[in-house]
Amino acid sequence: MAMPERPARQPVRATLALIAGIGLSLLPLWSQVQWLLLGPWLAQPLYALGVAWWLGSRPAGEEAERWLPDAIALAMLWGMAGALAFFAMAWPLPMLLQNGSLGAALGTSAATGIALIVFWRYWPVFARAERTGGGLADLYETATEDTDVATGSGLLIALAIAAILALVLCASWDGVTTPILRTILFVAQAVIAPLLHASIHTLGRKPPRSRYDYTEPAAVSPSRKSAPAPVPAPISFEAIGDPNVRVYAAARAGRADEAIAALRHGADPKRLPDPDDRDQRSLPVLASVIPDVSLLRELIARGVDVNQMHTGLTPLLAATRDSWHGRIEAVTMLLSNGAD
Repeated sequence: MAMPERPARQPVRATLALIAGIGLSLLPLWSQVQWLLLGPWLAQPLYALGVAWWLGSRPAGEEAERWLPDAIALAMLWGMAGALAFFAMAWPLPMLLQNGSLGAALGTSAATGIALIVFWRYWPVFARAERTGGGLADLYETATEDTDVATGSGLLIALAIAAILALVLCASWDGVTTPILRTILFVAQAVIAPLLHASIHTLGRKPPRSRYDYTEPAAVSPSRKSAPAPVPAPISFEAIGDPNVRVYAAARAGRADEAIAALRHGADPKRLPDPDDRDQRSLPVLASVIPDVSLLRELIARGVDVNQMHTGLTPLLAATRDSWHGRIEAVTMLLSNGAD
């Protein structure tokens, strides 16, 4: 049985990729031919692959048919990012260079801010593409995942992306710099871009957290000599009163037994959360992401619609996104009961 490929540092491949990337970055300095400006764009996938091979996040000895599609996806990703930056600056930057008006300055600042927000929103796509690769379908899936992207590391990745594009655009845009400064910027881009790719690679090590993750309670080390913490007493029905309120409170707390008890005391299994509730996940969705699947089994037995969508989320979608936490049993149960 063949052993699976494991990531390992590949300095020879990394060095060749980085040297090729630097050569492409400096290509516009050899001639004024416009198509040579594609060199810095084509250099970005080589920088990304070179850094990944150097830091050992890609499988050792991978063949060209594996890394070449990733390189194409990286080229398209950086191409879209570059196109966004170019069109965002297409009006304000020439106006700023021409007359230096306040409106052009404000437009340039606004365009820069919008581009940075877009890069911040989609930093997980860049992180995945740079670290482990993935085809366009995989990157699209990452882009559409409902994750908490508003993190400090994500903002730093967005700034690194923007810095790479700013160096390329400033060096390539006619009228922005003098010939000497243009040469300096292209050389600086060739030197700094690999370092910025390395920062994207390092900062993107930890994937963003799903908005629907269920936090497991911390396990107590068996070696501790202290007495176990007392188990909190179940909430009495008298404390909440309405079984419909109690069933949601118990499900959100991950207490399947109390939620089932609320159902048996009259709670409506098909009732949606109150519009004023901050957590708008329906009861089947909540049951799909907690560790104990007994609540999901109870809801299915009571005839809930396993395909019901509420606020853009179905039970199967929630369980699938959360399955790496151990929700495979919930996914299997939903599929076997007609979920699609």
